[in-house]
Amino acid sequence: MTDGGPIQDEITRAEAARSEARGLAARLTAAQGHAAEARHRADEQASRFADEERDVAQLESMSWVRIWATLRGGRATDLEREAAERDAARYAAAEAAHRATMAEGDVRAIEAQLNALGDVDGDLARALDAKEAWLREHPGAASTRLVEIATRRGELAAEDKENREAHAAGVAAHDALAAALDVLASAASWSTWDTFGGGGLLTDMMKYNRLEQAQQLVRAANDAMAHFATELADVGVEGVRGVEIDGLVRTFDIWFDNIFSDMSVRSRIHEARDRLHEAMSAVRRIGTDLAAAKRRIDDEVTSLDAEREALVRAA
Repeated sequence: MTDGGPIQDEITRAEAARSEARGLAARLTAAQGHAAEARHRADEQASRFADEERDVAQLESMSWVRIWATLRGGRATDLEREAAERDAARYAAAEAAHRATMAEGDVRAIEAQLNALGDVDGDLARALDAKEAWLREHPGAASTRLVEIATRRGELAAEDKENREAHAAGVAAHDALAAALDVLASAASWSTWDTFGGGGLLTDMMKYNRLEQAQQLVRAANDAMAHFATELADVGVEGVRGVEIDGLVRTFDIWFDNIFSDMSVRSRIHEARDRLHEAMSAVRRIGTDLAAAKRRIDDEVTSLDAEREALVRAA
């Protein structure tokens, strides 16, 4: 074959693999940093939970602390408060541990992808050696340009793959944010009714169910945003921060159920909605950038393919 087609195809595959490996290496660095930070936060939350458990144990045990609290008539209130703080700390510790586990799972997945590519530098070197030998037998400007086209084509193939993966992660993040916003809108309306229209067991149950559902969806959105940020490391786009909502904890509302706690819940819901809207705007903006990059890649690939065909026909 006059254009050394099979050899060029091997160069294209090898270049794509090497470019993919470089992208994965960048993702791995970002994911490792995220995992280390998440594990550090998880350890801090676990330590805080242990401290809160000790505080509850002190009030529950026979001690001077218990005697003093009983004499001043505040033991029950103190115990309830400490138990609420312990439960809140347990919840925060579980959330932090979940995020750390997810982040560490991302690191392992990227490492597996990187290992599966094998010796990408060696593969490319061998393909280029084969092409060099072919060029010595078929010298000329056309042959030199075909090598350049094959190399650039491989780079673009890897870039396109990274772009598509980042776009898919962005779509998933956008959908997760939209789902969380939808439930938070419902939670906000029920919190308003509980504050100004009266409470009651039925209202509490409805509100708690919505807050529980909102918390689960916010956590899913946070995980989706973290994955999106990791994928963006491949395409050189700065990631957007995760959405972490602190304070949507049922325990405090159970023990301190008054207008102030309900207004606090409403405030946190509105804060969560604002942050989710901010995150959605960032995802949409980056999605526009990724679409523009996709069009640029497609245009260059079309141009290279046309040039290659013209060179082969003329050879």
